[in-house]
Amino acid sequence: MANYPMKFEVFSTATSGVQTSIEASAEDFNPIPCAIPTQFNGPGGGYSPEDLLALSLTTCLIATFKVFAEKSQFGYERIEAKADLTIDRTGGMVAISRIDVELTLYGAQEEQKGTALLQQAEKYCLVSHALKVEKKLTFRFR
Repeated sequence: MANYPMKFEVFSTATSGVQTSIEASAEDFNPIPCAIPTQFNGPGGGYSPEDLLALSLTTCLIATFKVFAEKSQFGYERIEAKADLTIDRTGGMVAISRIDVELTLYGAQEEQKGTALLQQAEKYCLVSHALKVEKKLTFRFR
């Protein structure tokens, strides 16, 4: 059984200047390169905050699905997630306006049960709950 509250600590560091990279890490994992994206006149060449947000959502959806699939003994070969994050001017501000996510299940035993489990993952994904932006999820089977 999980113990609450849980805490996750991350660390980021950078030298001055827009064109310098940012190094981000969590726990004892290898640091990952991050950077202001070229779309915002940064150097690119690393994960942007927008990339990390979209990745947080897709990996949370996958992780949540995996838990429910294992508990229900649902068989599948693999799951993939693709997210398109849109930034636009909204109410006079630049903001993330929408995230479209496509979850694809390969080798699923039965599509109806797979769809139900994907919907359950969407309902219980912690990152999805934290995002107030419009989200659209599409499920595919191969």
